[in-house]
Amino acid sequence: MTKKTIKVRYEGGKLIPLEPVEMNEGETALMTYESTTDEMSPEELKRAEVIRRSYGALKGVIDPDEWKKRVYEAREAGTRPDADP
Repeated sequence: MTKKTIKVRYEGGKLIPLEPVEMNEGETALMTYESTTDEMSPEELKRAEVIRRSYGALKGVIDPDEWKKRVYEAREAGTRPDADP
């Protein structure tokens, strides 16, 4: 039996691996988890909740392809400031 610890994200009722998983299709595994949420400060937890609640807020309001096109056009035109590293 091989043991490996990987980081995952819980999203839409599923655990999404954040790194490659060496398993065969259909193979099962025993999982133990440790939440990293406990490591977040109260302010970080508050911000994370605001972001979580905003998921899907613009669905049906904007066309994502048009929005992406405008972002890239703004970058090329130099009207959008560079992101801070």
